[in-house]
Amino acid sequence: MPELEAPTASHSGFGTQREGTRFGFLYGKATDFDSEQLAALYPDSKHYLEAWNAALDRLIEQGMVLPEDAPAMRQRTAAWAERLD
Repeated sequence: MPELEAPTASHSGFGTQREGTRFGFLYGKATDFDSEQLAALYPDSKHYLEAWNAALDRLIEQGMVLPEDAPAMRQRTAAWAERLD
């Protein structure tokens, strides 16, 4: 996933058991980076999008993401990246 190659959060495969659910521990956990961590990785949205799009392009080449899914993924990510400016 491009989100793992151009991260905006730390990710763990270990979730926590939630009240009322039997399988909450299977979902893992993400902790968003704070603004300082994001700025250290990506000075602006352009740098973030370059890293994210390069990762997506590699996944498409490897057959892990369908080309027809890429436009919606890129649009969603571009909208998110606006907060980095």
